[in-house]
Amino acid sequence: MSNAKSVPYHSAETPDNENERLTALFKLQILDTAPEPRFDRLTELAADVLNAPIALISLVDESRQWFKSSCGFAATQTPREQAFCSHALHYDEVMLVDDTLTDERFRHNPLVTGEPFVRFYAGAVLHSPEGLPLGTLCLFDTRPRTFSKKEQRQLVAFSRLVQAEMNQDITDAQSRMRSQLSAHLDPMTGFFNYAEFCNRCEVILSPQGEKDQDALMFISLPQLDFIYRVHGLETYQSVIGPVAQILVRAFANEKTLFGRQLREGLLVFINGNQQSLEELAKKAQQALRDEIQLPSSVPDLAIRIGVAKVINNIDQTTYHCKAAARFMPQEKGIHYNIFSDEDYLAESRASDIALRLLHAIEEDELNLHFQPKVSVSTGHILGAEALLRWSDDKLGEVSPEEVVKAAVSADLVTVLDNWVLAAAIKQIAYWQTADLEPVPISINLGAESFAEPALPSRIQTLLTTYKVPAELLQIEVLETAILHDFDSILPIMQAITHIGVEFALDDFGTEYSSLRYLQRLPISVIKIDRSFVQGLVANQEDAALAMGIISIAHDLGMKVIAEGVENREQYVVLRSFQCDEIQGNLFCAACSGDEIADYLLPNFCFPLPAFHQ
Repeated sequence: MSNAKSVPYHSAETPDNENERLTALFKLQILDTAPEPRFDRLTELAADVLNAPIALISLVDESRQWFKSSCGFAATQTPREQAFCSHALHYDEVMLVDDTLTDERFRHNPLVTGEPFVRFYAGAVLHSPEGLPLGTLCLFDTRPRTFSKKEQRQLVAFSRLVQAEMNQDITDAQSRMRSQLSAHLDPMTGFFNYAEFCNRCEVILSPQGEKDQDALMFISLPQLDFIYRVHGLETYQSVIGPVAQILVRAFANEKTLFGRQLREGLLVFINGNQQSLEELAKKAQQALRDEIQLPSSVPDLAIRIGVAKVINNIDQTTYHCKAAARFMPQEKGIHYNIFSDEDYLAESRASDIALRLLHAIEEDELNLHFQPKVSVSTGHILGAEALLRWSDDKLGEVSPEEVVKAAVSADLVTVLDNWVLAAAIKQIAYWQTADLEPVPISINLGAESFAEPALPSRIQTLLTTYKVPAELLQIEVLETAILHDFDSILPIMQAITHIGVEFALDDFGTEYSSLRYLQRLPISVIKIDRSFVQGLVANQEDAALAMGIISIAHDLGMKVIAEGVENREQYVVLRSFQCDEIQGNLFCAACSGDEIADYLLPNFCFPLPAFHQ
């Protein structure tokens, strides 16, 4: 009895799975919520059917039992150590106490010795969806009684109704959460979409003064669109999915968030980073090199990793990372670049160019230079490629690459292409009036221009207006531009060829060229990319590829032009491969319209290097 004086009643032992049980209870988000008729109806019905003055829906948390619904009892909670229901947590289904005064656990319990003077207790356990005990639907009576099997079954049936209501709450909540979450996830990778990624990163940014510890990485996969167009969704998924999982594994020990920008690349935010930016970049590079396994249809993949420390906000930092990725060499393999002060200056210049480009086009500040295309066998000029030049008072000399990038970023590709088209045709017309012998002039048009159904009629109108024969105009297109939307672009190309304008396929061989597509295209000329020409003499693989391209093109009735020919050795190899024309500084660098006029005089030809078979 001395023990009873120090502990007047017996509190229940804590369940072994207490942490998991409490987690499941808190997930319900039901504690301390207002009374609800759907629960009150069940307690009232249970009390009425089972003839009990008190019925309760009791949930047991760390320190109390709390009543979601009560019938015949005024209190909303009691301490956990007084709770009959805390004992019931150890039962599988029903706990019965026929007479509390004869049960040592409860005879001194304040709920027995004081209001409401409990003499009988029956509690049916309420479980979470995982099967963890959360509390009970219980009955109190102020007199001892026995509970028949039928009454036990009825109490359990009522408890199942209560349990279903509670669990439906969490099921609905989880369903809503899954639905909301899926709306923010990229289905290909499981990464957050860009908007959600930025929101979540902003929430966990390191405190002011510690932002050097946050890093952002942008993994650019520039060939993804091309792979999708040529090889389909399955191959596309077999590339982007594994790349994403490699990144997850590589940074598993970091506090990270992963995101995706559709059509651009993947993002990794590292919070509280303790490594240098270069160490992070090398970790990603090495993981991708070690683990990536490409499908057989994708023999090589260009991956560019841009890394920057987080400044101001995630969107601005993403801009820096993408700039770092753009400033890398445009070649196959896995490369990285850290955003630097020099990159910032380059990006500022690119922005300035984009802002001034429209004005330059409208004010006719751009001009064209022309690089001759020379017959390999005779040295005669057979054509020329029009190349953009721009000298600006504030920007200085702006390269063609800078102009094209600015046009893309400022959504001015079609505007720029229209200017180039008109300027080239005007130049041909001028040569005609000067009694020269014009050669076909090729211009480069972007994929955006081929999205305009009016392009063929625009070309026809310009040719007619300036009285230029259609065979003096040639259009060069990139393979990637055509395959960007093959089925839409093909009819436009066919309409242009009906006018009499020829097409040349530029940079052939740098992507995953498909003969199936090549045979369907109205192409008259194949241009071998300068990257093959540069390795022509020293690299047997480049030489074999160049020879194969020339042979295939000739079999298909096409001419072949090699770009970037700089020396005699390259010329000799290309002539031995029976290449038709060459373009490069070996014969002539790009020059102005007036300068190239000297090469359009009758019977002019470039002196050929010595050739010995």
